[in-house]
Amino acid sequence: MGDIDADVILPWCKPVNSCLMWSASLQGMTGAISKCQQLVDSTPNAFCLQQFENPANPEVHYKTTGPEIWRDTAGTVDFLVAGKLLFLGLDTTLV
Repeated sequence: MGDIDADVILPWCKPVNSCLMWSASLQGMTGAISKCQQLVDSTPNAFCLQQFENPANPEVHYKTTGPEIWRDTAGTVDFLVAGKLLFLGLDTTLV
């Protein structure tokens, strides 16, 4: 499961009645998406959000993430360091 210990994530699962599902870390996001699709195919009324194929995804970041960073830094952003974030099963690249 990457670099995050399950003990960090598990406490977040119980309050929202969820569980952890592992995917092969060597397969990266391709493996995670494949695992998601397997779960959708075998679970009634399930769906996969498909953040990479949803045109609203970059739009909502443009409308919310940028202004949030600007507001939280009081408009004093000189530079932005981009990197990969992994938290609660979200594998995100900030650019």
